[in-house]
Amino acid sequence: MDPEYRPLQRRTVLKTIGVGAVSSVTLSGAVAAHSGGVSRELAEVRSATAEYNNPANAEADGDEGEDQAVCGMGYHHVNFDLVMDGRPEKLRPEGMVYGETSNGNRILGAVEYIVPKAAPYETEPPSGLFDYADPEWDILDLGNPAIPLLWTLHAWVHTHSPDGVFHHTNPRKQFYSEGCRSH
Repeated sequence: MDPEYRPLQRRTVLKTIGVGAVSSVTLSGAVAAHSGGVSRELAEVRSATAEYNNPANAEADGDEGEDQAVCGMGYHHVNFDLVMDGRPEKLRPEGMVYGETSNGNRILGAVEYIVPKAAPYETEPPSGLFDYADPEWDILDLGNPAIPLLWTLHAWVHTHSPDGVFHHTNPRKQFYSEGCRSH
C-alpha cells in the first residue's frame, strides 16, 4: 500500500467505520455448546484489554480515536498498524469501542477485530479466533475503492450487550451519544 495514501485512508476508515454498508455473514452459529470455554476465552480478552479502560492507554499504544460516535457502537479507537498487519490476535484486537457516561467520561464497551477482506481472508473471515465460539463476522464496505472491504467482529467483553456478546451494536444508552451518526 502506498504510504502517501495511508493518512487519508486512516481518517476515512475512522470516520466511516460502522457507517458503510454492513452485511452480516452467517457462518455456523454464534456460540458453541461449551459455554464455559467461551466464558473463559472472553475473560482472557477482558483481562488482556483492561488497561484500555483509559482511552489514553489505547492512544499511547498506537490507537487513533474518532471524534464522533457511531449510534449503537460508540467511539472507535483503531490501531491501523494491526489492521494492515492482517493477522488477528485474540488478545490484541485492532480496535476498542467506547461509550459515554452521563458525565461525559468514556467507558470501554467492546473490543473489535478488524481484518482486510483480502488474502488469506478474501472469501472467508478469520476462523479459530475463539476455540469455543463461531461468531458472525460483518463485512464493512466504506464505499471507497482505495480502501479494501473489512471483516469486523465486535466482542462486548467490558460492557454487557443485551443483544449478545458478538453482536455488532449495543442498545445501551451510553452507546448512543448525542449527535451520534447512523451506521
